[in-house]
Amino acid sequence: MNGAKTAQPWLLPLMAVLLVAGAVGVWWWLKHSVPEQVPKDIELSKQAASRAGELEGQNRFREAQVAYRQAIAFAPEDHWRLHLGLAGTAAQISVENTTRAGISQPYSRSSVESVAAMRESLGEFDRAERLADTPQALAMVHAARAETYLRWGQMWQALGFFQAAARADTSDHARAERVAELVALMQHPENALTSGEGMRRTEALISTP
Repeated sequence: MNGAKTAQPWLLPLMAVLLVAGAVGVWWWLKHSVPEQVPKDIELSKQAASRAGELEGQNRFREAQVAYRQAIAFAPEDHWRLHLGLAGTAAQISVENTTRAGISQPYSRSSVESVAAMRESLGEFDRAERLADTPQALAMVHAARAETYLRWGQMWQALGFFQAAARADTSDHARAERVAELVALMQHPENALTSGEGMRRTEALISTP
């Protein structure tokens, strides 16, 4: 024997089969990974947006999330209000609670799901901000984002966006007052805990404009 190993007769056919299978797998993945094109239809977009608003009013945020996504997909042109609506809905989902066995607990099945909703919310706020076409629209986006940060317990971020909202629309004196109220609460947090007036001010800060 010369020590060299003779190639197995089944090796080449096996390699050929594997190559063909790999090529078929790549073709299938490319074919099915391309999302279907959604037809653009302004009426369908309006209907989905209206449905989303109704579901939000009923605190059915997960269904509203789907409806807002549909409204965005159908819209012939991106509009900041649709992205703002989806941002707010995703934010609600991130902190949504439910009652199980008599105990209030997060509705999300895991922290991963909650974080995913937060990431979607922030991404949609970014899109709404880029699409805002008037100072008033930009102020609304900033204010809504500030309120979301308040719900998440991130006071400094909330303050920054309340200030941005006040700068974007200087005609809205209520937003300037909100900035002052939030600064006062941050400087003296004990007032929010011991004073009924402080609690009412806090509720005013996180209420929808």
